[in-house]
Parts: sequence; structure tokens; C-alpha cells
Amino acid sequence: MPVFVGEFGVYDGVPIEQRARWVRTLREGLEERGLAWCHWDFAGSLHAYNLEQEKWIPEIKAALLD
Repeated sequence: MPVFVGEFGVYDGVPIEQRARWVRTLREGLEERGLAWCHWDFAGSLHAYNLEQEKWIPEIKAALLD
């Protein structure tokens, strides 16, 4: 049965280096196991995108997509 892991992320109160490391580690672990995933959320308290600056948070974008 296909498994989808959704709604993971780290609150923006955590230092960006730690947020990015955790997001990357989780994403890589899911992908290694063939599991689909979805980061939560785009521009809220676990944000990957800065609405005010209209750009991705580089560390989180890299953790998700590189």
C-alpha cells in the first residue's frame, strides 16, 4: 500500500541551520524508503517561503529540493 507522509516541518523559532538539517534528514530518509512526502507549510509558522520578500528561504528550499 502506498504511504504518504504529510505535514512535517520545524517552527521558525528554531535556528535556520537546525531547521534545514532536520527537514533534509527527514526528506532523505523518506525518499530512501520510497515514501511520498509533503512539507507543511509553505508560508506559515513552519514556512519555506517568505511572503514579505516574495522568495524562498534558501536553506529550506535546498533541504527540500536538493
